[in-house]
Amino acid sequence: MGVCKEWSKIRFSIIVPAYNISEYIDQCISSILSQKYQNYELILINDGSTDNSGTICDSYDNGEQVRVIHKENGGLSSARNAGLDAALGDYVLFVDGDDFIAEGSLGRIAAALDADGSPDVMFLGVCLYFDNTDDISFVNMFDRCEIFGKSRDAVLAQLCRGGQFHVGAWAKAVRRELAQNTGFWEDIRIGEDVDFSYRLYLAAVDFSLCAAPYYHYRQNRPGSIMAKNPADRCFDLIRITDRLLEINPNCPWMPRFLYHQYFVLLTLYKSADEAARRRLKPDMARLSHLLRHGPKKARALWLFRKIFGTMAASRLLRHFGGDKI
Repeated sequence: MGVCKEWSKIRFSIIVPAYNISEYIDQCISSILSQKYQNYELILINDGSTDNSGTICDSYDNGEQVRVIHKENGGLSSARNAGLDAALGDYVLFVDGDDFIAEGSLGRIAAALDADGSPDVMFLGVCLYFDNTDDISFVNMFDRCEIFGKSRDAVLAQLCRGGQFHVGAWAKAVRRELAQNTGFWEDIRIGEDVDFSYRLYLAAVDFSLCAAPYYHYRQNRPGSIMAKNPADRCFDLIRITDRLLEINPNCPWMPRFLYHQYFVLLTLYKSADEAARRRLKPDMARLSHLLRHGPKKARALWLFRKIFGTMAASRLLRHFGGDKI
């Protein structure tokens, strides 16, 4: 592939996986191609779609700025890895094919990267987009002053308090070499952003934030990964948690990152059927120690679960404010 037009070096590699999302992929691609800032390559990954998604992607392929990779279905992690293998830009941006980006956002991100000295990771503004109403709700993860120019330990401590949305692979611009070295675990089908992001944070040196609205995260789409069986999501998240703890046995940050994932497990556990809860119960007890690495309310929830059990703790969680703990 040639470098885009007048640019001698590509700034962004934008990786868009697509699997059976023909209803949404046009909006996603159009939101990227309509950007005034044009120093990027767009890599579309058709992950074995059985609908018209692959054909739609092909209609945008121009052999230069836009490329299409067709592959057998391997899941989101496999598709993203295929995009990483092909990427040439300074920074990688992941955009899921059923979501879209804000007008003018690429130029704002490029300017912010220049102003902040090209950090390893730049967190980006996320908006929740509700399909039925077209309502948009901006998510405020943290303030720029809390991470830019701070020591690595100070940033990691802030990320431990930052809720869920910074974990999304799509919520950040990442130096390409760092993203490629981190990669995605392909045997994980649900929750892949957790494994990628936490390993990425431990490998990165400097961080910043461009808080302007960028990513429009579509909510409640039928058939999305987030709509899958809650028990399946639990089992994958447990595998991720165990693996992250195993490969980072002496890292003081990993349990502090993962205590928040135990909240997710509690929420999913409550929604699982009775048979699945019986299978999950030993792992929920085994991993409950993660709550002891969180703030005061998380530690209180650990004690409550120990006394009253996992189901009671999952019911109590919503009274604590869930992901605001």
